[in-house]
Amino acid sequence: MLIGIDPKVDFAFKWLFGSPRDGKLLIPFLNATLNLPPGEQITEIEILNPFNEKVSIDDKLSILDIKARDQLGRQFNVEMQMLAPIDLAQRVLYYWAELYTDQMQEGDRYQQLRPTISVCFVDGVVFRNTSQYHSTFRLRDENQGLDLTDDLSIHFFELPKFNLSADQITTPLEAWLYFLRHAATGSGRTAGNTEPRRDT
Repeated sequence: MLIGIDPKVDFAFKWLFGSPRDGKLLIPFLNATLNLPPGEQITEIEILNPFNEKVSIDDKLSILDIKARDQLGRQFNVEMQMLAPIDLAQRVLYYWAELYTDQMQEGDRYQQLRPTISVCFVDGVVFRNTSQYHSTFRLRDENQGLDLTDDLSIHFFELPKFNLSADQITTPLEAWLYFLRHAATGSGRTAGNTEPRRDT
């Protein structure tokens, strides 16, 4: 379906997924992109103020594309980048850290902290040593494979590496990525149909 608007453009992406009206698109979008298992899927979401407020005059003001919290208290930062600047990894990590630490108030206990998940879609190549379009980063011991905590999760989706045609789509994630890549100029199946393809 040709919609004539590029959903990767800042205002369009925020209008589609970050509107505070009810999060109807953001919920299936995040469930698909994060492949959340039953029992952990998002059923309710609150769109938050995208500004990370400055604590002092010298703090750096950051404005997120989409900031949200679900029914389990998990926080989400969803970003769309039309370019892949050299400092993108540091920027995404900085945004994650601000969102994570903003949960704490005076007198709060550290075990009250909830997982914070960053999702960054990039219309460019970030990791040139892999052909995979989805990269996930967590806090793990590289020798034993132990997780320090599941509070940190950062996902990168490099759209130029996603090259499936419409008739090759079999998952909701693939449908959303196809939509982001081709909605402005392409045709065929879009994210509105996220049922896996069944051969007859």
